[in-house]
Amino acid sequence: MKKLYSVILFFITAINVYAQDDLLNMLEAEQTQKPVPVYATFKATRVINGQSNEHVAAKHLNFVILHRFGEVNQGAYELWGLDQANIRLVFDYGLTDKIQVGLARSSVGKTYDGNLKIKLLSQSRGKGGMPITLNYYGNMAINTTEWANPNRNNYFSSRMSYFNQIIIARKFSDKLSLQIAPCMVHKNLVYYKADPNTIYAIGTGGSFRLNRSVRFNV
Repeated sequence: MKKLYSVILFFITAINVYAQDDLLNMLEAEQTQKPVPVYATFKATRVINGQSNEHVAAKHLNFVILHRFGEVNQGAYELWGLDQANIRLVFDYGLTDKIQVGLARSSVGKTYDGNLKIKLLSQSRGKGGMPITLNYYGNMAINTTEWANPNRNNYFSSRMSYFNQIIIARKFSDKLSLQIAPCMVHKNLVYYKADPNTIYAIGTGGSFRLNRSVRFNV
């Protein structure tokens, strides 16, 4: 009887193990069919001076100090461009993981600006996944320098300028990420009458991981 009980217990245990394996295989197959979100296309909200597709996390505040230096070939007298540096102070806040707002002040034109970044699409891998991440970035700026000629009719609207950008990014692998960003710049007042008020451009950016802690960005 003991041998019979042992044989019955063995078969029951084997059936239970096979049933668990079948259930796990079914769950794994179902998981592989579901799109998996792709994270960390870039490691920061910017690629050098340009915007990336990344956002500040929800309920987090990010303070950024940006510098753009002058010409290196001016030599030691200008400290190789450091004396000609322009500075921009930026506060970015994540309303949600997909919506970011910000305020900034630049030394060029003593300019104040507000900006908005919205994630419209998120890249995911797997069956039916989204191949790209798509973001909108908008910026509205006010130049606060004194009027060159205060005696003429100066309009507040002449101080305004606008920037709109669509950021299309893709993480091709754990090492390579690329993005392209069509953009439009509009200035209500231009320096010369022949200058266009609206300019269109395309920005590009990329990041290649050299090792675990070093990346090459362009």
